[in-house]
Amino acid sequence: MRDRTEYRSYIYEHGEARFGLCLLFQTPAKWTLAKKRLLAEGFMPMQDGDTEGRLVFDPSNRRQARSAIREAGIRYRRVLSEAERIARIHRLNQARATKERQLTA
Repeated sequence: MRDRTEYRSYIYEHGEARFGLCLLFQTPAKWTLAKKRLLAEGFMPMQDGDTEGRLVFDPSNRRQARSAIREAGIRYRRVLSEAERIARIHRLNQARATKERQLTA
């Protein structure tokens, strides 16, 4: 049940110059440790539950933004240029062709 989208931590816009971080954990200890780390970096608490909570931070502060992304478990998505995308497609097609030849031989 924890794999559902509504049980994931996330970042949201909280007003004009602030972002919010909603953290959802399965144990109180994980929430408490994450909260201590973030409060030490200047986050402001908005809601404090047993296993979840919300904190507000300044998105222009790189350190806070990176900490929020790390604590929420958000992964960076690589943005490829058109040339890189074409090169990867070509490499994938070559690998598939090689594999097909090995299977038929």
